Amino acid sequence: MDTLDFGRELLNNREEMLLRIKNNGASDLTISDITVAGTYLEFEFDGEIVIEPDNTYDTHVTFAPEEVGRRTGTLTIVSDDPDKAVLIICLMGIGYLNPVISVTPDTLSFNATLLDHRIERMLTISNRGEGVLYFTDVSMQGNYFSADLDYSWRINPDDNAEVTVIFDPERTGDFEGTLRIDSNDPENETVAIVLMGSCRENGVELVGTLDTPGFAYDVIQEGDFAYIADDDGYLRIINVSDLENPDEIAFFETEANARGIAVADGFAYVATLDAGLRIIDISEPDEIEEIGFYDTPGSAIKLALQDDMAYIADGNSGLRIIDVSNPDEPEEVGFVDTPGTAFDVNVINDIAYIADGTGGLRIIDISNVEHPYQVGYCDTPESVVGVSIQRDYAYVANADDGFCVFNISDSENPVRVFDQALDSPVLDVIASGEFAFITNDMDGFRLFNITDPENSILLDAGYRTEDAQGLFISGDYAYVADGENGLEILDISDFTDPVMVLSGKTLDFDEVEIGESGELTLTISNTGNYGLIVVDISITSDFYSVVFDDEFIIDPDDSVDMTVIFEPDEMIYYEDVLIITSNYPKHEEITIDLIGAGNYNPEIENPLPDIEIDEDHDQLEIADLDTVFADLHDNDITFSIEAAEELNLLIDEDNLLTMHPVPDFFCENLEVFVIANNTRRRDNTNRIIRRISTSTLQYYDTTTPQHYNTPPRPYHNRSISGYN
Repeated sequence: MDTLDFGRELLNNREEMLLRIKNNGASDLTISDITVAGTYLEFEFDGEIVIEPDNTYDTHVTFAPEEVGRRTGTLTIVSDDPDKAVLIICLMGIGYLNPVISVTPDTLSFNATLLDHRIERMLTISNRGEGVLYFTDVSMQGNYFSADLDYSWRINPDDNAEVTVIFDPERTGDFEGTLRIDSNDPENETVAIVLMGSCRENGVELVGTLDTPGFAYDVIQEGDFAYIADDDGYLRIINVSDLENPDEIAFFETEANARGIAVADGFAYVATLDAGLRIIDISEPDEIEEIGFYDTPGSAIKLALQDDMAYIADGNSGLRIIDVSNPDEPEEVGFVDTPGTAFDVNVINDIAYIADGTGGLRIIDISNVEHPYQVGYCDTPESVVGVSIQRDYAYVANADDGFCVFNISDSENPVRVFDQALDSPVLDVIASGEFAFITNDMDGFRLFNITDPENSILLDAGYRTEDAQGLFISGDYAYVADGENGLEILDISDFTDPVMVLSGKTLDFDEVEIGESGELTLTISNTGNYGLIVVDISITSDFYSVVFDDEFIIDPDDSVDMTVIFEPDEMIYYEDVLIITSNYPKHEEITIDLIGAGNYNPEIENPLPDIEIDEDHDQLEIADLDTVFADLHDNDITFSIEAAEELNLLIDEDNLLTMHPVPDFFCENLEVFVIANNTRRRDNTNRIIRRISTSTLQYYDTTTPQHYNTPPRPYHNRSISGYN
């Protein structure tokens, strides 16, 4: 049996296939009938056909699927052929719905790893369409990148799949690659994901050192000075303007052992164990003096400042909140007595995170500083002595139990998601961008890659000091309070580059009504460890614009939204580029493609009226839609309907709208949307873009009693701009 195979066809589309009939005989061939059997298969036979010898007759068979799935049927040709009076041809086709692929992010950065270390990043592939998404080809370009994406994957509508992309360098350097995904999305057949990675050697170098007289427990740097809490009972001020030759310029003897330090507005706030909080005026290094103190009930170990409050990790007395708005007379305004020993505190907005020794990680609500309260906690096997917060994760120095990570997205129920024991105690931690920097006692200064926090990786990078205690990160440098060795200054610039990540490399405005404006948001993110300086954002044409007043800085782990505007004045396609100039070392200039088109909506010339019909009415002709809508610029218009299925609304090939409600169907003021699409095709992308206008009719069933005394609401029209 001969076969006509239509292949795959999108629902509600019509595919015509040529049927050519040839007369190979010596006399005329008369075809008396051609019929088609099968769902969504069509053929129109207009009457007897006579084909002369050696001639052909061309006609078409149509497949117009309205449901998903394989359809089969037959086409039967009846003729006076003595050998084949009845010829049967098998017909087949598959109806399907469009998938819509979405891949996030569109750029993966594997910033600064080391030899013999692999980094994994997650990529999410989503299907936002109505049909099943499958892949036709997957390819990877670039050295040392790989992915676990399988050709056989199928992604259902409104579902997604996670893909692990791996960077496993075998030599040092900067690397780029591309992951290309080809799919059955007809409007976005190929998606390209940009991959960037860098590989370094150790990457940490000693720059300068200064041996203090006591035991350096904590350090903070501001401007040209580093301030050290020295456990012999001194605050020490070090000039670090020459990093290779740090020099002590002043000191101040505190009441007791100095353990923790914070600096703000010309004052040093020092936690001094049994002597509590000491406030020291350091505005003039030659004239340092203590101007206030508050003797906390426990042992003040570390502290954090926010607004006019000092939050003290007060050992066995938990968290103490001290009002320091008047530094001469600080006073306690609130406290929470935690169950363990409060060693460290990190404050983010209305939440204080406490490293509570054997009490684990404690999460305290401080929105009302006079009445703080615990909202969540998570126990740990050993003593928690340091904590740093970044996004939804707490990074914890867990002393003898090593390095831990907690998911704190639900503050009431933090979850321990990663831990790694180390040979020496972990005493302090700072998370910044893609790295967590730790002090590891006798093993010195070390790093974890926390690109994937729940699968953090200890790097073979760092600097072995003898007694690393406290830590402060500033720009390209780490300041380490190294116990009996005083201050160590380390160059960590290989791990502190900014990394620019964009929400997309193309802004597609589709079609915008002429005389109106379209707006899209471009998000610029910094996933690196140093401030991203955006020097300039420019566009060359007059039809696209963006507001850029002056250069700005995006901090690590932060982002900025920029609004780009498109204002067409002609029915043409507009293409341009937006250029971002920054201090991103890999791409000082990055371009974003801008595309869009101007168009006019179809006009509503003759609005549809309200309709009242009796119960079980026969088929009703409503309107010739060609007279309802008009396109003033001669674009072709197609129509569709959004309505209750029970109305049985149909649009025939002549665009006549009819309705034949099912029996016994009652409704009140039911709206029906008739949508006109003026379709244009973009030459360079082959992507169909539809501009929508809508006329609305209302249907009333006069058999419903409440309608007898209720006048129908007047019809209304509205235009809806959108994309299909």
